[in-house]
Order: sequence, then C-alpha cells, then structure tokens
Amino acid sequence: MNGKKTPRTRKSGCVRIVFHNQKGREGSNDVFLAAGGKAYLIKREHKVVLPWDVVRALKGARNKKGPGRCYSYTVLARTRQ
Repeated sequence: MNGKKTPRTRKSGCVRIVFHNQKGREGSNDVFLAAGGKAYLIKREHKVVLPWDVVRALKGARNKKGPGRCYSYTVLARTRQ
C-alpha cells in the first residue's frame, strides 16, 4: 500500500418497488425520478427495479418540507451486487 486512502464504495444493488395510485387529479400519472444523471419515468401499480441511488434520492425528497411531491410506494425486495 502506498499510503493513499482508498475511496469508500457506495452501496450497490437494486430495489424492486411499486408506486401506488393516489387521490387527486394527478394521482394516477407516471412518476418521474432523476438521480445520478439518469432519469426514470415509472408507471404506477407496476413492479420495477431501481438502483439504490434513485431510492435514496426519493427518500430525501420525501423528508423535505414544502410543496414537494410525496409518492406512495412499497419496497418489495432488495438485492445487493
């Protein structure tokens, strides 16, 4: 070892998730998410597989105060690579 610090690796893997329909005029619209330079347009009530980074961004958006969107979803399975 040459004394240099090795960078911490991010948690890798994917999450199987489903976004639920919600009340209101836009409650059945597709869900748009963007993280890590990639964008995702997800149909509600369909099972999809997303990277951890996208789910982390989604959780961060849910925790912020203000008029932002809160999506109703269920995590079905987690996988690590």
